[in-house]
Amino acid sequence: EGCFRGYRGLKCRHCRHCRPPPPATASRLAEPAPTDPMYRRLTRAGRLVLPRRWLGAIGATPPAEGGLAADARAVEAAAALSSAAAPGRAFKLDDRFVQSYHAGDDAPVPPFGFNGLGELVYLRTYSRTTTAADGRPRREQWYQTVRRVVEGCFSLQWRHIECVAGLVFDRERARVEAEQMFDDIFNMRFLPPGRGLWAMGTTLTEDRGLFAALNNCGFVTTARLGANERGVADPFCFLMEASMLGVGVGFDCRGAGSARVVAPRLAEEGCGHRIVVEDCREGWVQSVRALLEAYVRPLAADCRSQVPSAVEPDFDYSAMRPAGALIEGFGGRSQGAGPLRELHSGLRDVLRRAASDVGDDEEGGSLITARTIVDIMNLIGRCVVAGNVRRTAEIAFGQLGSSGPDPTGVQQFGLCCGRPC
Repeated sequence: EGCFRGYRGLKCRHCRHCRPPPPATASRLAEPAPTDPMYRRLTRAGRLVLPRRWLGAIGATPPAEGGLAADARAVEAAAALSSAAAPGRAFKLDDRFVQSYHAGDDAPVPPFGFNGLGELVYLRTYSRTTTAADGRPRREQWYQTVRRVVEGCFSLQWRHIECVAGLVFDRERARVEAEQMFDDIFNMRFLPPGRGLWAMGTTLTEDRGLFAALNNCGFVTTARLGANERGVADPFCFLMEASMLGVGVGFDCRGAGSARVVAPRLAEEGCGHRIVVEDCREGWVQSVRALLEAYVRPLAADCRSQVPSAVEPDFDYSAMRPAGALIEGFGGRSQGAGPLRELHSGLRDVLRRAASDVGDDEEGGSLITARTIVDIMNLIGRCVVAGNVRRTAEIAFGQLGSSGPDPTGVQQFGLCCGRPC
């Protein structure tokens, strides 16, 4: 590490080695209460794990040994990357500079290629719906998308430099680099990843801090479902939530035999408890969690884990917005309650069939199989269409050479209740 003196013309006063970090304030050290499941997955025991060099920059105490540490101030540092936690640090390009790219006869033309196909793909996939001056919905134009992405990148950089690293943000230097970045993207000398074109600089990242939406891919293991401290439904809920943020997810089938599927008591008698599904991403995920935990239970050896309810839930969809309504956060339009109803119905069919299979489980029910895991994941993937913009991307990993009545060979993948999806 060492001093940054002389590096690209930076003066020594910008260096955190020569200038101590700013004093901690109450707002920076306040204990956050993160409720987003994707945020909690990045934590251990409710604390975010960050490199020790980050902790030193924000005044937190590094661990005595090891390269990672958990600290309440580290959680606050990560939360500071959203504009809500760091007001006033929203970078903006000059309006006159941006106007030169779309107004006037000499304005440059975006170099969409392939005889119009490139522009069609952009309008279909990456152009977000915005509200025009007259209050009517409009699709973004290319210069607007580029501006959103560039301003989002430099706003994130600004908050990271000052709130996490404890350095000074050079606005003039950032303006020059941002204008160069805008010109390079506009003329397609380089392009951000697709997730960056879609999510960067939006309410999703700027206000809610859901930077997971910028990821292309993720992976979750189903190993030891019954011993999962977050519950037996956690891997399935992770895939659903990540898919709803536009992230493609891979999963394995190592959880086969690590939990049991049992039909809930009273499910056929109409005595299930009623759950009102909230009209948000978290509400959809929690409804699936409640349904899965009513059927899938840990083995006797793993009873330290959360014990699922024995009563099948009954869902109330009245709070959900109608199909076609604008989704302000993620973008796109709502699908209504129809896909979620179909998902709940499909999950019940799969789980009831699995629970009725004859097995050797002395505790009742049947051990969960690789086929059931894949069916659940595929049903979730079929349900989730991220704002009617991107369909779910999944990849399932099985064991090479598996055999028996329920092989995990590739011929089993891609089937939901016997139907391809």
